[in-house]
Amino acid sequence: KLRVNRVGSAGAADGAAKWLVHTRSCLCPPFRRGVCCVSAPTLWSASSFGANATPERSGQTLQVCPLPHWRDLASETASRAATGSFEIGSVCYILDRFPSLTETFVRREIIALKDAGLDVVVVSLNKGDMVGMGTDGIIVERVDRRGFLRSSQILLRWLARCPKVFLKRACMIPGDLLASPRFAYHRIKGLLNAVHVADSALGRIGHVHAHFAYVSADAAVCLAELLGCRWSVSAHAWDIFTFPGRILRRRLRDADAVFVCSMHAQEVLEGYGIKNTTLMRHGISKEDMLSGSSTLGDYVLSVGRLEEKKGFSVLLDALALLSGSGIKLSAKIVGEGPGRAALERRVGELGLENVVELTGSLGHDEVLGLMRGSLLLAHSGIVAADGDRDGIPNVVVEAMGLGKAVVASAVGGVPEVIDDGIEGLLCKSGSAESLAAAMARLAKDRSLAAEVGAKARERVRKDFDTSKNIKPLLHYLGRCCKRTLGVGDEGEKNR
Repeated sequence: KLRVNRVGSAGAADGAAKWLVHTRSCLCPPFRRGVCCVSAPTLWSASSFGANATPERSGQTLQVCPLPHWRDLASETASRAATGSFEIGSVCYILDRFPSLTETFVRREIIALKDAGLDVVVVSLNKGDMVGMGTDGIIVERVDRRGFLRSSQILLRWLARCPKVFLKRACMIPGDLLASPRFAYHRIKGLLNAVHVADSALGRIGHVHAHFAYVSADAAVCLAELLGCRWSVSAHAWDIFTFPGRILRRRLRDADAVFVCSMHAQEVLEGYGIKNTTLMRHGISKEDMLSGSSTLGDYVLSVGRLEEKKGFSVLLDALALLSGSGIKLSAKIVGEGPGRAALERRVGELGLENVVELTGSLGHDEVLGLMRGSLLLAHSGIVAADGDRDGIPNVVVEAMGLGKAVVASAVGGVPEVIDDGIEGLLCKSGSAESLAAAMARLAKDRSLAAEVGAKARERVRKDFDTSKNIKPLLHYLGRCCKRTLGVGDEGEKNR
């Protein structure tokens, strides 16, 4: 546990510069309980006692060198203290992998939170799709799964430090196994991941937030228990729709808050008895909406992972119907996934080799470029055999923000963003005929495509601006950091 007390004069600069950090640091065994005296206008973390610092013994005082990526706090410390808004404790964002080509909304969310003044530490449990891809200066820390001996030492150290946490997790294993053996495995793995994160992040984290109610949530709940703080989670689509209620209830029951991106997902969770949900739709940045110019092209664009729930086979059948009726409309399908081979075979069977292009994975800027030059975006989503479906597809919001007409299946949360015939055209899920008719309507009436696209853009500007939509999460995380690591009597009480 970390206890921080402010000392020194009442002056803002002096007060912000002098802190006492009392911590038990097993990373430096000779100093089981040490005091770190900071005399420069920089905030140091207790984890500085580790490999990134050089402690020197001086009685019970440690002179500690800074962690490299905390250097940006030096310029902020005095100004925050002067305005009375100085806080200690970062928000730890835990993700299965980051960055991800299919989850650019997470990157936008983190950037918006940092721009609003919140300190966010991003932890990726696994390697992202492309290192440094679109991170915009976000520092990403990977879980350091060291050798067996080193990992065992860390585990035993935290077992001695927090025996109640391990006992609680052990008592939950039988129930987890009854729910699902795979779920029990993920929960145990989540504890191991949390131990490694806690060992390197002690003293820096004031709140833990996970994206997706899956392995990242399993790690987040354990990390929060180890560090003595609260945790929250953002749940989306597949992590809700593909799991039974018994697993979701066990996975989310200790969460302080659950944020969902569509009313459809919120209704499903509340139907399972999970009531602490908050609706917070994803959005796009104003820069994405205003950057570049759009033209009405002559091709259909569809973007997504090549998997069943995206319904690309339905799109191919619709394109075949259009081709058979004399409407020449080419298509570009962007994405990769397990369904690629099946789609390639289907393209050959339908004779669409000169109509459909499977581009593979492309960078976000490249996708936006293709959007600007397209006639329309087609989203042919369906409900997969395992129940998976989209909530509000981010690609739909992005296309609407660029002023593009969208033809989409009325599945999941899509009807929440598109008013049929006004901001886009909705079609029956799984119906190639309905999809073909909607695309033909826009291909024949390009003025309608332009009119629908303009209204779609206004809708996104009004209701899907990231800087506005993150306010519920921003206010919640801000309160949690103050409550967990508040300075003075009130903060100590909340600990």
